[in-house]
Amino acid sequence: MHSLLVFQELSGLNWPQFFAVYRESSAENAAERYPELTEEEALAKYEEGYRDYLTGEFQSEQGILLILEKEGVYRSALRLLPQEQHTFLLEALETHPDYREMGFGKRILQEMMLYLHRRFPNCSVCSFVSRKNKISIQTHRAAGFSPAKEENGDLRMTWSDAQLSRIEEQEALLDRILTADKPSVADLKALEAYYESSLWRMDFESDEAGQIPEQIKRGVLSEDAVYNVLTTYEEMLR
Repeated sequence: MHSLLVFQELSGLNWPQFFAVYRESSAENAAERYPELTEEEALAKYEEGYRDYLTGEFQSEQGILLILEKEGVYRSALRLLPQEQHTFLLEALETHPDYREMGFGKRILQEMMLYLHRRFPNCSVCSFVSRKNKISIQTHRAAGFSPAKEENGDLRMTWSDAQLSRIEEQEALLDRILTADKPSVADLKALEAYYESSLWRMDFESDEAGQIPEQIKRGVLSEDAVYNVLTTYEEMLR
């Protein structure tokens, strides 16, 4: 069972497990930053500095640390820094070296989407990914991020919760129609307009690609479900 752990205060963070997630990248950064030290000394100094950053500047900027845990083990982690107008900067997406290629990177991104969607409606996220990091780009795409533009050699990838909001609104509309003794013409026409729009096709294709978090109800993205409703009430739509 997966759990998303959300830290704005870090008192409950398991630091050894957290540092284990970033073991490889931290070792590389430490060697570059402290070439005069042994590998062990450099890593210890680097992790000490990282801890100081998270408990100091990161917290003062109201940053949010998200960790995907499974069976008591930290699998993936990322940082979110709030920007203006409900926009967040995503940084340091990483999966523990022992648990890569198991879908944890995509999973934490989609858990992040649900968390932000529920707490900060109408939010968006941007992430700067190196053009050379093909795996990270692929992971972002698989979770529903779209490439925007290249900036200083990095690819700016973005996600907005507008799609999740739209699917939930249309799902509520479908539920209202299905549970009504006699649905309103306005509701039927609204469902028909969505079903015949490019937005429904886009949402359907995102769902087919596995980009919609599995916790989101999406009966409205079933062609048969919507088609059957519209066919049943066809005379009301004339």
